[in-house]
Amino acid sequence: MLVVIALRIASNLSYKSKKFRFKSILNNSINLLINSESLNFNLNILQKKANKINFICSHSSDLGNVDSINQSEIKNSVFELVENQEIVLTGWAINPDKSKGKKVLITMGDDNKIVKETQVNLPRPDVADYFSNPIYLNSGWLLSFIPTINASQDPVKFRVWSYDPITKEAYLFKEFYLKFHES
Repeated sequence: MLVVIALRIASNLSYKSKKFRFKSILNNSINLLINSESLNFNLNILQKKANKINFICSHSSDLGNVDSINQSEIKNSVFELVENQEIVLTGWAINPDKSKGKKVLITMGDDNKIVKETQVNLPRPDVADYFSNPIYLNSGWLLSFIPTINASQDPVKFRVWSYDPITKEAYLFKEFYLKFHES
């Protein structure tokens, strides 16, 4: 609402004001306001979406995998990272009905707070070969985010889900913990 009001004020001033400098300063201020508000707006949209999703926790590794975190293979259930470091996950996902996955969600904690979502559309011929199903040729995904977690906290649970936006169902296929330390 604040953004809409600011945009309306800017459009009225642009027609009525003859002082170009004032208009330029106002537009730059509005752009900063919009950029800072859009980050919060996107997070709010993800959380509202989470309230409507049916999270199905019957863990199944047949629905997908996280192949790597920051280009390192996951060998343990706890992965250590530097505080405020970008995390890049790669993997593949399919749906329980054996169709190609549409999206992947990553959640944090036991309350399934959505951290990020991404499309499933990267080439994965190895998955298609393994399942002998050409539908899975583009079942890969890549997702990156910077978690806001303090180094002093205990390891934090992350879950990865194959998500179908049509049925609003998310199926758990991977769970791991991240422990953060100072650089």
